Amino acid sequence: RATIGRAMNDTNRVIVAWALIALACSSGWYLDRRLPTPVAEDAPPTVFSEARALKLARDMEAGGPRPAGSHAEARAFDLIRQELRTIEATRPNVGDDGDDQLEIDVVEHSHSGQFPLHVGGDPRHEQLMVYENLPSLAIRIRRRDDSLPRDGKERERTALLVSVHVDTVHVSPGGSDNAASAAVAVELVRNVVADADALFGADAREKGGESSARG
Repeated sequence: RATIGRAMNDTNRVIVAWALIALACSSGWYLDRRLPTPVAEDAPPTVFSEARALKLARDMEAGGPRPAGSHAEARAFDLIRQELRTIEATRPNVGDDGDDQLEIDVVEHSHSGQFPLHVGGDPRHEQLMVYENLPSLAIRIRRRDDSLPRDGKERERTALLVSVHVDTVHVSPGGSDNAASAAVAVELVRNVVADADALFGADAREKGGESSARG
């Protein structure tokens, strides 16, 4: 009887496991069919366009794997620069009198350093990770009148920081990790330039053992 009971329990577990898998698959299929229609590429710059973001992500992915310091990574940075220049050229923040309402600061930097990596989180197994002359790109966008309070009083300043890494492991073109996130970040910058401060940071060398991007 004990053997039969164990066999039935094992059978029940298998049935439950397959039922959960079926439920997860059917739920995913159902939710996938109910996603909102992607916004077209010609949408106003104040509207998040999945089509614009997808185009940039695919352009980045088309260059293949982007290990830190590689030509493919440099190409990805060029694509981001080009898109940011387009955002600057088409921004909706120019007044009716032609006066530019924005201050835009672009900073590019290369950085070097080192840090210890504990393999598997075990402090007894430590590797020294060294990086040299890795690129980063940042753009800061704010209104010109933001530094001139009308009442002459100090006020709390707020900003939105969006930071992504551009590099990938050497065996992947990095569509989801991390071209998609980089493209989403660029599209977010396009959306918020008219409404808030925005800090956009693109970093290299997230892959290779670092817990976060360096730069």
